[in-house]
Amino acid sequence: ETVTSGASHAMESLVSAAQVEAPKAEAKAKELYDTTKAGVTHAAEESSHAAQRLIASAHQAAAQMEHRTKEAVGQEVLNLYAPKQVQSLSGCFGVSCAVSTLDHCEFLVGEDKRSHMKTAISAYKAL
Repeated sequence: ETVTSGASHAMESLVSAAQVEAPKAEAKAKELYDTTKAGVTHAAEESSHAAQRLIASAHQAAAQMEHRTKEAVGQEVLNLYAPKQVQSLSGCFGVSCAVSTLDHCEFLVGEDKRSHMKTAISAYKAL
């Protein structure tokens, strides 16, 4: 009976210790979970922001490339069809203004080049 009483007493001590330690362990586990969750959430937000910045940068680069392409095509139209006086407008007012002037003043271009010029200007405007 002494052995049983000792074992019973040891078991009660273990249960009592477990009851005291369990809330502490639970609180520590919750704290660790919350910290991990906050870290993962922060990392996900940072990744999302980085992706958004990358997409915005790609859109900006595409827009710049589109603008440069249109400018190059417009400059080529001017070089091929515009008289020197109209070509000089691109330096002051930009290529689009000079191409627009050429479009409105088509009489400045010889009859033999006029249809090709109109096609080239239409292609420029389509960009």
